[in-house]
Amino acid sequence: MNRRAFGILALLAILGTSGVGLYVLGLSGLAQPGYPLERTIRYGFTVENTKSRPLEVARFRTYAPVKLTPTQKLVGLEASHPYKVKTDSLGNRILRFRLKDIPPNGQVIVRITVHLRLSEKPNRMEKLAGREDLLKPSPLAPADHPRLMKLAQRLAGSSSIETLRGTQRWAVNNIAYQGYLAEDRGALYALDQGTGDCTEAMSLVLALLRANEIPALGVAGFPTTQSQVLHPEGFHNWAMVWPGKSFWITDPVNERLEEGIPGYIAFRLLLPGETRSPGFTTQSFYQTEQDSVAIRMTD
Repeated sequence: MNRRAFGILALLAILGTSGVGLYVLGLSGLAQPGYPLERTIRYGFTVENTKSRPLEVARFRTYAPVKLTPTQKLVGLEASHPYKVKTDSLGNRILRFRLKDIPPNGQVIVRITVHLRLSEKPNRMEKLAGREDLLKPSPLAPADHPRLMKLAQRLAGSSSIETLRGTQRWAVNNIAYQGYLAEDRGALYALDQGTGDCTEAMSLVLALLRANEIPALGVAGFPTTQSQVLHPEGFHNWAMVWPGKSFWITDPVNERLEEGIPGYIAFRLLLPGETRSPGFTTQSFYQTEQDSVAIRMTD
């Protein structure tokens, strides 16, 4: 076996054990940009016992960045308190914390530091799920709804790239951003009202692209420009898109459509047919099921 073939097999073995469920294109000679850019992000939570009696255990969960996408690679994570990780086939990583012995009306601050490597150009990785999964209708993005299918037909271009550009342009010009909405309302709300927040804009773009047979995946995360501390108002939704063999990110709210945006840190990938984590909506970044516990993000 020659050295190049051995390297390819080693790379496939690493991917096969990573739990990400993706495969690589271009192994027959296409150069990969890799992940040359370093970025460190920090975020934290104040966890409060709201009762006037001691709390034996406070439980909450939050997300870490996705382990591997065409433009990001998770290389390290540190937390101030012990946690357990649950990872699904897409690479979504839920951190589960159990904080013990919190006094009456007491608080605990949990801090998390994440080390990433990013790429300005997307690595040649195929879709993070099967094509059929990325074309499925969903409650928020019903790509098979007659009105959405009719609009998608109007927006269809001579190529997948042209259809993507036309869909982005239509969403930017016709959906006004109205600020944060606590409830997910989806593509039909955006179409009917001509407004919505980032979830509605993402859902509408997903539905229109899927109706035109372009694989697309919803994302929740944080756009960043440098190493920084994350704040709750920065949590955002956008879409990953695979028109042909290329990889694009579309974000109508911020009027961005590019072949990968390295500062867009994906924390959660949203499959159409996924079973939603209890208490997590597309806009949820942390959650507890205890009435006696209050959580807020902190610097």
